[in-house]
Amino acid sequence: MKSLKNVKMIFDRLRRVVDPCHSEHSEESNSIFRIFVNQNSDTFMKRPSLLTCVLLDIAGYLTYLIPFLGEWGDGLWAPLSAFLFYRMFGGRTGKTGAIISFIEEILPFTDFIPTFTIGYFVRKREAEKQKTTS
Repeated sequence: MKSLKNVKMIFDRLRRVVDPCHSEHSEESNSIFRIFVNQNSDTFMKRPSLLTCVLLDIAGYLTYLIPFLGEWGDGLWAPLSAFLFYRMFGGRTGKTGAIISFIEEILPFTDFIPTFTIGYFVRKREAEKQKTTS
């Protein structure tokens, strides 16, 4: 029973990281929200932190550290990567980036492309452009 409670807690924390706009934020999760999502503009646009994006890109590279796992690990990571990308960025950037992330992870020898980090800078540019036009 205790292990089930621990698993629920881990998934709850992961949900907060992936979907920081979820409405059930406690005081503790608000600090997690500030770490993983930037809130710089008046009109809120979902944008995970650069650190989160870099860590997720590194997680995609890690499949090559375990011998014989390489591309098989990518087969498992590709759908998860696409899901995380979509949930973290949302909107058109999230949809397009999720497709690109899936393709990048599923194709052999393309893991060097930092998809999440590129998505971060694309979203940052969109937010800056939106700020200047409004």
